[in-house]
Amino acid sequence: MAASFLFDIPLALLGTLVVLALVDSTSVGTLGIPALMLAPSRLRPAAVLVYLLTIASFYFAVGLLLLTGVTAGLEAVLPRIPQRVQAVAVVVLGVALFALSYAVAPSSPEAREAKRRRRAENPGPVQRALASVLGERATLRSVILLAVAAGVAELTMMVPYLGAISMIAASPLGAAGKVTVLGGYVLVMIAPAAVLFVARLALSRHIQPTLERVGAWVTRSADTTIGWVMGILGVVFVVNGVGWLVNG
Repeated sequence: MAASFLFDIPLALLGTLVVLALVDSTSVGTLGIPALMLAPSRLRPAAVLVYLLTIASFYFAVGLLLLTGVTAGLEAVLPRIPQRVQAVAVVVLGVALFALSYAVAPSSPEAREAKRRRRAENPGPVQRALASVLGERATLRSVILLAVAAGVAELTMMVPYLGAISMIAASPLGAAGKVTVLGGYVLVMIAPAAVLFVARLALSRHIQPTLERVGAWVTRSADTTIGWVMGILGVVFVVNGVGWLVNG
C-alpha cells in the first residue's frame, strides 16, 4: 500500500525530498550529537538508540502538526488568492530566504570565527545538555531531554525540513500518503547516524577517531550548510515565482 503512494509523487518532488532529508541528516541534532555519543570508549548503545528514536519521533510529531495546519491552510486560503499574488509572494519568500542565508552563514572567515567564539563563550541549552549526557552518570531521561532540546533549538533553522513539509502538504497525495512520505523523510534524516551506530558496534574503537571528526565537523559547519540550503531554496522559489508571473 505504501509503495502505491510513491507512484503518485512526481519523481522531481521525490528526488527533492530525498536531497532535503539528507541535508537535514547532517544537522547537529541528527548527526553531530549522535557521533559525539558514539565516540567515547565506553559505548552506551541504549542511550544512542533512545536518542535517535526520540529525535525521530519529535520531528515526525512536529511534522504531523505542521502538515495538518499547512494542508488545511492551503485548502482554505489559496483558492481565494489570485495566482499573480501567490507568485509574487513566492518571489518575496525566495528573496527573503536568499538574504537570510547570509545572516545564518556569514560569508567572511572572520565573521564565521566571531560567531563560533560567541557560541563557545555562551553555550546554548543543547550544548549544556550534551555535556551532561556524555558523562558516565547520564540517564536515559537526560538523553530524551537532550533530543527534545536539540529538536526545539534547531527547528526554526531546519529550513529543508520546513520546506519539505510544505512540499508534502502541496503534493497530490491523500492524507495516508502524506503521513507515509513524512515517515520516510524522518527515517532518512536519522539514517546516517544509524549507519554510524551500526559501524561503531561492528568496528569498535577503530572508528572512534572518525566519529570524533564527524561530530566536530557537523558542529563547525552546521551554519554554513543551512545557509547554502536557504540560498538555493531562495533561488528556486524566485525562479518558480517569476515563471508563474511570466506564464500567468
